[in-house]
Amino acid sequence: MDQDAKTRPQNLKILFVINNLYTSGNGLSASARNVIAALRDHGYEVRVLSAGPKSGAHTDLGEPDYYLPNLRIPIVNRLIKSQGYAFAGIRPRQIKKAVEWADVVHLEEPFTLQAAAGWWARKLGKAVVGTYHIHPENLTASVNLDGLRTLNRIILGWWKRQVFDRCHIVQCPSRNVKERLQRKGFKARLEVISNGLHLDPAFVTAAQEKREHTQNLTYPPPALALQSKTTELLEAAQSFLHVNTKKPIYQVASIGRLSKEKDQITLLKALRYSRYSKQLKVILAGRGPMQKKLEKLADKLLKEGVLTQPVDFVFLPHDELADLAIAADLYIHSAYIEVEGLSCLEALYCGVTPIIAKARLSATSQFAMSPKSIFPARRPRALAKRIDYWLARPKARLEQERAHMTMPAEYDFDYCLHQLISMYHRAYKLRTK
Repeated sequence: MDQDAKTRPQNLKILFVINNLYTSGNGLSASARNVIAALRDHGYEVRVLSAGPKSGAHTDLGEPDYYLPNLRIPIVNRLIKSQGYAFAGIRPRQIKKAVEWADVVHLEEPFTLQAAAGWWARKLGKAVVGTYHIHPENLTASVNLDGLRTLNRIILGWWKRQVFDRCHIVQCPSRNVKERLQRKGFKARLEVISNGLHLDPAFVTAAQEKREHTQNLTYPPPALALQSKTTELLEAAQSFLHVNTKKPIYQVASIGRLSKEKDQITLLKALRYSRYSKQLKVILAGRGPMQKKLEKLADKLLKEGVLTQPVDFVFLPHDELADLAIAADLYIHSAYIEVEGLSCLEALYCGVTPIIAKARLSATSQFAMSPKSIFPARRPRALAKRIDYWLARPKARLEQERAHMTMPAEYDFDYCLHQLISMYHRAYKLRTK
């Protein structure tokens, strides 16, 4: 945090504009809730314009300060819900009332609600900031249109004109995002500020335990005793790792929504080309619209003898994902559309060697500390080569585990929060320009 920011008066009133802050399973909503709670802890007055329950909201934030009804869109409503998302209905008077209260209006999404709030904010002379959380391709991938560049260009053009060009500053969670928006001629000031990794205490404790365990570890390692609160899954996985067989069983984990753009299907296809395939125990932690298709392919690989162990599809509570990452020999992040990918960094913090897809619209490969931890996205054979490389080099894997167990300062949540606060003050100064 810069010295000037420490002395600035913390009297800005900040309005968050988000379609539904209370949607469960939505990473964007969870991130916004963490930021709002932290800003309030720092003494800022923060209000929310959002759809959500009028009473009994299932978060510590309570009800929306400015309530909007949930919007049901015929035909596609089921698809939207399956993506863990929800839209808010537009109520002009309520939007105007919310914006009138604020000093700074933070647009968390690039949709119709944010366009309306941004229009009112500019009309009323308010400071406006926006966060670029998603690419158009994140949306169109769900209907297999992410490859249709004309459609995605039209969507991004509408977002630019109606939402982001009304902002004084746009927060870009990664340099990859900033470079794309620069190429598209966005008018607002573009600043790279990570969304910040808000670590669960269970993650911190688990990572510290593994860090202590690996300080003087040499291969082959002894069995790692996990203190998992749950899960028969992890007990079963550990038993696979330590059975008395001629060849060891390696655990490969992937965490994230089971959706097209997350591309877990490339991981499963890669198993056909790995010389270690019969020694792998693969765990996909997540749920989503691609689950049935992935399960069908996994069953086929097992029946054909490519795998000797079934692929596990699980949805774990957040505090147990640390145990899964710790137990894994490799962590695979195969998404080809990713604005930042903090879930990957969170897993790496627990001490596991990553293999991360590199793609035009994915920033996650920035977390890799070795070129051998990167493969070209949607290339199963290339992924298989990386899997084989790391499994053949246990000492190198241990070095990678240790390297990833330190959180880079620029992704620390508190650091990113102070960066965000500074951005609000800069936007407030720019509001008359």
